Amino acid sequence: MKKFFALTLLLAVAFFSASCQKEAILYYEAYVTIVNWGNVPMDGAVEDQWVRIQAASSATWAVPLDSENEVVDVLVEAQPAIGEGYDTTVIRLIGDRDVQTWITGWDSVTSSANLLKIQSRVLAGKQDHR
Repeated sequence: MKKFFALTLLLAVAFFSASCQKEAILYYEAYVTIVNWGNVPMDGAVEDQWVRIQAASSATWAVPLDSENEVVDVLVEAQPAIGEGYDTTVIRLIGDRDVQTWITGWDSVTSSANLLKIQSRVLAGKQDHR
């Protein structure tokens, strides 16, 4: 019995010391938010990952990065859920935890079947987080 206990204790110590020697895995990512500033729902996408965004709402995507200071350009797209229209831009993400917001959308005008495109713009949000 003492040999079994000693062997179990030895295995537990060996397993614990081996697991403590592993390096921490770091994940880097930046973020893109699309804000639907219109009064009709729209579909929005970052790098072809589409979601429905309700009127006066937003959606955020996490973009994985390979390193803390990686710079990537991502394609951002939007189209109204009803009617016709399309908007696109390319957003440059600069390093880990960069945050960029794209404001876009369409308004439905009651006196017309057409949608009115709201002028889109990118709001930069990079913050020094070190």
